[in-house]
Amino acid sequence: MNVGDDTEVHGLYICPDFDMITYTLAGIVDPVKRWGIEGDTFNCIASIAKYDKEGAWFQLGDKDLATHIFRTHLLKYGNTLTQVAGKITEALHVKARLVPCTNDRLRTKVRSGSRVLDFQQYFVKERAQPAADAIFFDGADKARATPEVKKILRDAEKILVAPSNPYLSIDPILAVKDIAQALMQRKADVAFISPIVAGDAIKGPTVKIMKERGLDPSCETIARHYQNIARVAYIDIKDKSLQPSIESLGYRVHVFDTIMDSMEKKERLASFIISTIK
Repeated sequence: MNVGDDTEVHGLYICPDFDMITYTLAGIVDPVKRWGIEGDTFNCIASIAKYDKEGAWFQLGDKDLATHIFRTHLLKYGNTLTQVAGKITEALHVKARLVPCTNDRLRTKVRSGSRVLDFQQYFVKERAQPAADAIFFDGADKARATPEVKKILRDAEKILVAPSNPYLSIDPILAVKDIAQALMQRKADVAFISPIVAGDAIKGPTVKIMKERGLDPSCETIARHYQNIARVAYIDIKDKSLQPSIESLGYRVHVFDTIMDSMEKKERLASFIISTIK
């Protein structure tokens, strides 16, 4: 899992990607915001704002705070991110195994003009409005994949890259060199789902970032981005015309309805991938 989004707020260690996925799998995520805990209140952060209005821009729910306090306490006493992740998923009865890509410090940074923004400042506080002139990953030169991640990548029958933002959510993981190397060695078994459908993003600032980089917002561009690590592509039916050009890059291409705007469509896509990724 991506740890580039991780941050420290009010002395607490926050893992936004991990928490969002964990809460979702636990069935407690806020269904409207799609982050945080359903029915949570924000009394603590409202009280903090009385003391430091400028410092209260990062919203933390009262129930959500318990996760961050628990995590910070365990990390303080020598537990790794992987160990903490296991304790949290176990407590919330999540059956899936969720592991961070690295236990080392790795942070996504966005350079916009003369400013270098922490990811959460760029994405949350400034709502991804500044131009992303460059995206880099502080600590990537020293970050190493965990033994758990190495084993998963070695033993997995197939590997699927989800339709997350390639530049903000997937690239931080690929910035861990031994993860990228492991995927390159197994690229015949690696597939991706395009986050771009008919020139638009499924969600988030993916298209904005692509245009700022001078890239054509298309699933073919995404295919080129993953060309070193993947050989199977899942694109939407609206992009069927691009299938030949993506196949010319060396991919085996599957075309399906990839817009997961209902549980039924999520299940249909999952079933299709399971039946075709072999």
